Amino acid sequence: MVDKTFIPTDKWSRTQVASLVDFTLSHRTEFLDITPPDLRASVETEMQWMQAIKAAGYDLTADGPAGTADAMGKITNYQIEACGISYG
Repeated sequence: MVDKTFIPTDKWSRTQVASLVDFTLSHRTEFLDITPPDLRASVETEMQWMQAIKAAGYDLTADGPAGTADAMGKITNYQIEACGISYG
């Protein structure tokens, strides 16, 4: 992210993906503890997808659990509306 704008995932290196996934999974409980209740199920789904990414050798195209696309949409909408983050 640069100036509240996410860098498209096709611009990430495998090392960057691995760092993000490993950091997120190692702080799973902390992230879930601060997640707004209406987003908790979506964030839990995202964490399951990150586990699949890791299992696939940090491949962002790894299939997540059922509902991953919907969960990511909810998280993205929250980031845009509540946090002022944009996607470049």
